[in-house]
Amino acid sequence: MPVPPQEHGLNGEWQVTSGVVNGVPVQLIDSAPITLTVDGSELSGVAACNRYDFIAVFGDATIGNVTPSATEMGCVTDGVNELEQLYLESIGPSATYVVDDTTLTWKSPTATWVFARVPSTPALPLVGTTWVLNGVIEGLGAFTTAGIETAQIVFADDGTFHGSTGCRDFTGAWTVDGDVVTTNEVTVEGACTGTLTDVDEVVVQVLNEGFAGAIDGDHLGAHPRDNLGLDYFAAE
Repeated sequence: MPVPPQEHGLNGEWQVTSGVVNGVPVQLIDSAPITLTVDGSELSGVAACNRYDFIAVFGDATIGNVTPSATEMGCVTDGVNELEQLYLESIGPSATYVVDDTTLTWKSPTATWVFARVPSTPALPLVGTTWVLNGVIEGLGAFTTAGIETAQIVFADDGTFHGSTGCRDFTGAWTVDGDVVTTNEVTVEGACTGTLTDVDEVVVQVLNEGFAGAIDGDHLGAHPRDNLGLDYFAAE
């Protein structure tokens, strides 16, 4: 029998603490955590690098229809691509689970993944937070590159913002209505060459268009439309 989403006990934020695939323990990477967010029948997270999501059908301790869809951002840290593929390919197509207040054990035909519950993080304010770029969405794909963390943005409470595309500085003005941030008077100074040129182009395009902004804890997604956007995290 299907389990009503509010009754399966998985809702919230989780992070992988251990994994075994085909009988072999998985070597996790501290700087590239694997996360899972459960909201009813909608599941999503970060698979060490790329964001992924899927819809699950919950039965009595079973999970069906596990076919994740992930972004295609290139991962620059050694071993992250391999870890990501290992995880995404082994959590479905069907699984069972055991959950309590602090631990989720997810078993598929080939793997066992153990998650720890992550305490919810209050959403950081848009204003005054230094947002550091983590990834870029453009067209049908997404990407990151070495040095992308130098691309940052700060919104001030006087209606101005400033930051960097990673290779050029910018300033501008902003207003917000609900979750829609309108940016104007955008000024970008300098020239951009090298590996961050593509990042620079997308950052400037997003700032010129304005965006719908969603803050989830320390994550800011700035997306004018489905095929264009920026993923920022708060500076530590």
